[in-house]
Amino acid sequence: MAKKLVLSYGHGADTANKAHSKFVMNKGKMYEEHTFNAKVGVKTKKIVEAHGITVLEVQPPNGSDVPLRTRTNKANSWGADLYYSIHANAGASSAKGVCAFYWSTSKSGKKLAELYAKFAKEAGLPLYHNGSYASVKGTWNDFHELRETAMTAVLTENGFMTNSEDFKRIFENAGNFHDVIAEIHAKVILSFFGVKYDPDKSGVKPTISKPSKPATSKPTEKPKKDIHRVKVDGKQVGAFGDEKNVIDAVEKALKGGAKKVNVEEV
Repeated sequence: MAKKLVLSYGHGADTANKAHSKFVMNKGKMYEEHTFNAKVGVKTKKIVEAHGITVLEVQPPNGSDVPLRTRTNKANSWGADLYYSIHANAGASSAKGVCAFYWSTSKSGKKLAELYAKFAKEAGLPLYHNGSYASVKGTWNDFHELRETAMTAVLTENGFMTNSEDFKRIFENAGNFHDVIAEIHAKVILSFFGVKYDPDKSGVKPTISKPSKPATSKPTEKPKKDIHRVKVDGKQVGAFGDEKNVIDAVEKALKGGAKKVNVEEV
């Protein structure tokens, strides 16, 4: 029986203009999250299909945004074995790294998220929140794609668009990141299906990036904590020194229907 995978690329090519979110500005130019998600998703699709996996894209690459309910309904009715969502993150400028979310009660989802973190660490990528994160009902990370899917599901956040180092990987393909992360996704997916990964079938040549060395300070100096101001639709909702509080405020605003969210360093 064919192994059935659903690939969901975060958002759509029209999301930035319609929702005024899911993008970052850099030197006056707009960089949209979906552009990266689709590019990596297509690479991932090519690799897993070469290994005999049947793939359904519930969000066309570079197409108009498909509502999440439509995506999960389609996956459920198709009888998919695995739902795999590809995203890029946003938050405080100091926040960086990759991670995978899984539904808190899903043992298979947790196993895949931890495997994603393992492969990412082996590739020299920085991890956010140790690389795996439980999605819990009623919290800021109560993600529809993980809650409403009838099969094992994982939602990956492949770096922070708002971090200077991650930005280079996401939008400038530093360290051949697009191939590196696509290979990681493929390995996770193939592991789920019990299929051995064959690098000769991948069509990519990943460059293993070395982890960046942490900044060091003199023993007598205390690390300086950045303060970031969060503005929602032009109004300040708080100023935080803890990056988790910044991320929580941004997620809460977006979940509440905010049209514009800005994070500024004080």
